[in-house]
Amino acid sequence: MRTLVAFALRRRFCSMLTAVFNLLVAAAIVALFFLDVLAHAAAGPVTAVYLDDTTRGMHERFESFVHDDFHYEVSSRPCGDTAAILHFDGGWTVYSAKALDQGMMDQIRADVGQVIAERYLAYGDAVTDSFINDYRREIANQVVQQTDQGGDAYLWIIESVVYFMILGYGSAIASDVVYEKATHMLEVLLTAVDAETHFRAKVVTGYMSLAIQGGLGAVYVLVGFLLRYRYDRLAGLIAYGRQTLAAYGCAAVPTGLAVGWPAVVLSAALIGTGVLTIQVIMLIIASQLSSPEDASGLQGPFYVALLLGYYALMYYGEVADMQTPAGLVLSQLPISSMLVMPVRLLLAAAPWWQGVTALAMALAGLKAVTVLGMPFYQRGILDYRIR
Repeated sequence: MRTLVAFALRRRFCSMLTAVFNLLVAAAIVALFFLDVLAHAAAGPVTAVYLDDTTRGMHERFESFVHDDFHYEVSSRPCGDTAAILHFDGGWTVYSAKALDQGMMDQIRADVGQVIAERYLAYGDAVTDSFINDYRREIANQVVQQTDQGGDAYLWIIESVVYFMILGYGSAIASDVVYEKATHMLEVLLTAVDAETHFRAKVVTGYMSLAIQGGLGAVYVLVGFLLRYRYDRLAGLIAYGRQTLAAYGCAAVPTGLAVGWPAVVLSAALIGTGVLTIQVIMLIIASQLSSPEDASGLQGPFYVALLLGYYALMYYGEVADMQTPAGLVLSQLPISSMLVMPVRLLLAAAPWWQGVTALAMALAGLKAVTVLGMPFYQRGILDYRIR
């Protein structure tokens, strides 16, 4: 089995296609460490704050403010890369597609405070002047909150990683079996090892491929970290991250992120176990095929099903939905737990013991699929009939 695994790993990683793939992955990871630099280079700063219908009656006063870096404008257009929206609905909110500069947020708060004070003073008298001015200064940092119009991105990120891992490794291990059957290489291999050993070798190859690619990914992350640390000791990236979390996370996730080691380790283990489970399922299915054409015909519908599940869980991916009974069940079931439970763990929406139980069930599911699927695999690789 060791020889089979070594041969499969050499064929998978010692190729031009794999080298190009890893080069692109390395470039993407390094680029993430310079995300703030790229974002500011790609999109200019926010230069306009749109006043929607909820601020009617105050439009003229806001438009009278003059600032060097932005201006107020009455508009019903949506926010974009260079514009935000000021909205009033019992409280003041700035909607933006990206995190705003702290100085700009402070200026908007000051402007809103000025408008509030003037509206009260217009109906007050000298006795209330001092109280209103004190009140305005006291709540200046609480008047305006910033939020986004993009929703919760955490589940989307995890789903994207998992989906492309499945596409990459699941299809590769399944294609190996079909290729070996189509070229009759499998007949030669089965003269040296039995079908069960061949199956276990393919499963181990999937494990080791995931581990090797994960190790390469860790190296890429280290290189990106060192390059950014040399650039500015991560100062710009940390500031950009805080602004982005404030814009995209805090309004939707009151519990905040919990990126401690237990949550990170459990999340990685759940994702890895789920991906390996799907790899084994695809391996068993591929053993029933006899030609690359059959594999192509099967992989299309399978990937469509994965894509539908991918977008369904993106739609379902609000933290409040994950706390419902259905969300709790999905976070414990094998395969679905690799998408839902990591998000709950990283957002402190689930205790650590629920992550442990989800991982135990995922491992049990992987074991069950392996044991129950082995007879089907043994029969499938020995069957060369055209389907």
